[in-house]
Parts: sequence; structure tokens; C-alpha cells
Amino acid sequence: MESIERACKFLKDAQTYYLATVEGDQPRVRPFGTAHIFEGKLYIQTGKVKPVSKQLHANPKAEICAFMNGDWLRIACELIEDDRRDARASMLDAYPNLRGMYSEDDGNSEVFYLKNATATYSSFTKAPEVETFQFVPYALGGYDLLGGNEVAGILAGMLRDQGAPGLIFDVKEYTACGLKNPFFTRSIHWVLLVRPLKMHRRNMILPA
Repeated sequence: MESIERACKFLKDAQTYYLATVEGDQPRVRPFGTAHIFEGKLYIQTGKVKPVSKQLHANPKAEICAFMNGDWLRIACELIEDDRRDARASMLDAYPNLRGMYSEDDGNSEVFYLKNATATYSSFTKAPEVETFQFVPYALGGYDLLGGNEVAGILAGMLRDQGAPGLIFDVKEYTACGLKNPFFTRSIHWVLLVRPLKMHRRNMILPA
């Protein structure tokens, strides 16, 4: 299971987690319940009228803590607003009960994604496990991503034909696997064969 999926599942299974922010030099904490993956990022939801929103806009550094069945999860991160309607709609579709209070077009509903996150899983019976997940955008097409050939552009077109918004992969891993050979671009299945990755993962963003 990917780090981001594991963290999201823990938060969902716990049902309630606690989000800590800072207001000036005063820590603030409150219960939260939303956790949703959209376009490869982990999101939470709140309202712009709430103090937590103002605190995050002033200082995006935050921590999340959840406890379940003797295990607990702490996530240190930055929370960055995504002001796109699609992001708000995806969250509300995942939590339809929130539509009684929020709408993607109400000017109040707001979603934040976790950036530069470090998740620490702890318990009284085993050593802590630490995982990180972050998202580094790259543009495909018009950029010599792999060097010396047009593989990046071919891959971008192939993924667009498949209707995929993007693909998480590591440039060095693909280069080592021989992606520079056009044979690997004949089918999307050949690209998927080189996963899972052992190196740092990067979120590849396709051109508009």
C-alpha cells in the first residue's frame, strides 16, 4: 500500500482525528473527520469562516493525530488550499453528508492538501514507522525530460489517449529500465510493468 493510501485509510478508519494549527504563538487543536485522495494528494475539508482556515492561510504548518486500537498516527505537514471547484466537488462527493452544510459553489467550502508530509505510526508494542510523501510536479511535452529523445512527449500523448490525468514514476528508474528505447512506448502496459518503484516517486502532470 502506498504511503498516502495508508495514511488516508488510517484516518478514515479512526473516523475522528485531531488537527493542530498555530495562531500567533498559541497552539490550536480541534477534531476533524474528512480524509480524501484526489489526483494523488491527500485532502481535508473545512469552511473559510472558521478560525482554522484563517490560521492555515497565515501559517500552513500543521500536525494531524489519530488514535485507533492501540496505534496512533501523527502527520507533520503543510496544508495548502486547492481553490479548484473540482477539488471541492470531489471531497463533497466522497462525504455527501457534508452537502447539508456545504456546496462547492457556496464561497465557504474549502479543501487543503497535505504537502511535505511525514507520517509516524506508533504504538506501545513496536518501534515507530516513519513514511514521507510529497508531490513534485513536472510538465511533460516541450521538455526534454529523459534527454536525447522524444519519449516524454510520446508518453504524454499515450496517457492522454488513455484518459489518465498523470502517472507517478521516477525518471531515474525509468531511464535505468530502458524507457529511452521506443519499444517501451508502444503500450501503456509496458510502462506499468516497471512499477512498483524503489526510488523517490514524482507526480507527473500532463500538459493541458
